[in-house]
Amino acid sequence: MNQLQTTLNIEQTFPLLQLNQLAEQESHNKHFYRPATYVHKWWARRLGSVFRTIILATFLPPGEPVWEHYYQRHDFSDKIVLDPFMGGGTTVVEALRLGCKVVGCDLNPVAWWTVKRAVESVPMRELHDAFRQLEAEVAPRIRRLYRTYCHRPGCGREADILNVLWVNEATCASCGSRVPLHSSYVIDSDQDFRTLLCPECGHVFTTRDKQGDATCPACYHGFNPRRGPAGKVNFTCPTCSQTQPILKAAQREEGPFPRRMYAILYLCPVHGREMKAPDEEDRANFLDAVHQFERERDTLLFPRGDIPAKGRADPRPVNYNYTHWHMLFNDRQLLALSWLLEAILHLQNERAREVLLGLFSYCLDYNTIFATYNGRSGGVRGLFTYHAFVIPTELLENNVWGAGENSGSFSGVYARKMKQAQAFRDAPYERRVLSNGSTRQVPIPGECIDARFAVNFEELVNSQDRNTLLLCRSSEDLSIPAGSVDAVITDPPYLSQFKNSPIGGPLR
Repeated sequence: MNQLQTTLNIEQTFPLLQLNQLAEQESHNKHFYRPATYVHKWWARRLGSVFRTIILATFLPPGEPVWEHYYQRHDFSDKIVLDPFMGGGTTVVEALRLGCKVVGCDLNPVAWWTVKRAVESVPMRELHDAFRQLEAEVAPRIRRLYRTYCHRPGCGREADILNVLWVNEATCASCGSRVPLHSSYVIDSDQDFRTLLCPECGHVFTTRDKQGDATCPACYHGFNPRRGPAGKVNFTCPTCSQTQPILKAAQREEGPFPRRMYAILYLCPVHGREMKAPDEEDRANFLDAVHQFERERDTLLFPRGDIPAKGRADPRPVNYNYTHWHMLFNDRQLLALSWLLEAILHLQNERAREVLLGLFSYCLDYNTIFATYNGRSGGVRGLFTYHAFVIPTELLENNVWGAGENSGSFSGVYARKMKQAQAFRDAPYERRVLSNGSTRQVPIPGECIDARFAVNFEELVNSQDRNTLLLCRSSEDLSIPAGSVDAVITDPPYLSQFKNSPIGGPLR
């Protein structure tokens, strides 16, 4: 390792003011600033702008104005950066952009997989060919599971379901009534309209009245749309007016709460996005999928393991009677996801297959029964919107393949995330904060993210063609000779200390 200078830029001339302005902007929309880094869910990623600046301030000659170099291409190919706790891979991505060789390590295989997907460049043509193969072979089967008919008078055309909305039902301990746990009866809202659910007959309708009470046009029942029976902790039975805890009602059930389908958002080829109450044919189609799942169950690919009950930081899935991982999905989702996974595994192009497996894993966040509907944006909130297993009372079933690039679907995420990520790998950019507080994109010609993987540290050091070593193991012993890296740049895990730390002792 080269002898470090006595005074580094990171110690004396770190550009805190300029970086803070940019980091504040990036923190509001990390996906927009660094698409390649966010191809898979990972918690607590640090800002790429911060780590880019750290690397520059570490390797630029002392006295160099660091910020003047921020928007320039660099070649630190004679430097090796180590991140022994790489997590989502911010250090790895930024070091590769600046031309460094990099070693990243994490004990968690999901972290290793996530970083590999972020830094490995696969030609878009190969990905597109593999996606088109899936589109031809498996998409029609999945889309048949999510078909409905337009409810507009005089239309009745076949349409693609975008989302199916479900609600958990609790049994009142006092009178035995089944209570749909709606927090309100407002399904959707924009500047001009509200889409409401009638609590009496289940009719779904749209009204221009944005504030007041509503009257159902089907059964003429009057109600306050903003007040459903369920709160965050308790629910009130509409029949006997008794208030009781939702958790206790869940624990009286033999399994998870039973669910009721109450609305369908679909895409009509003529009228566009529409929402309706499900009819008997919609319910029958779902039951057909349930029966097909049961017939194919033994050959399907889905998680069959128990959810661990002991030692949990978040006990909610078990407390609400979710005892196995497959219970986080309904049967139609398991059927569609299994078909899709099997088709991906049969792709012949190994590089494209791995990328699309990563995309499949990312999409699971939005295709469990714990996803929810964002009525303001019309999008899908994933299971891991929060770093916890939040058990919603109103749930969303997404169209697994998708239609019209709908939020969280496989085709929708491919169209948005994959293309953006690949374009960013090929030609990364930064953003510059302007005097009015807005930002503009700044291309950095010649920079790219192109990991060429080494199988061990010796190959990384000795081969000019290899620039990346990713390890899935404990960082207590990295099998890296002492003094062989130029910088250790990491965001350590949230523990008080580590024995045999690779950077020279316990971290505190």
